[in-house]
Amino acid sequence: MCEVLDRYWNSGLAKGREEGLAAGRQERAVETARILKNSGIDTELIAKSTGLSAEEVRKL
Repeated sequence: MCEVLDRYWNSGLAKGREEGLAAGRQERAVETARILKNSGIDTELIAKSTGLSAEEVRKL
């Protein structure tokens, strides 16, 4: 029984860790896009460079 609980616990930790890392990557992409946009860089180039959509970049 304990092995099953450990497996679920570890699975949950791994999933939470991955979700946190993904959120951090998204935040960094948005931060980078905002800096580039404020520097006058073309929206399409920012989108291509950061992985955000052009619409996401325009909304910043």
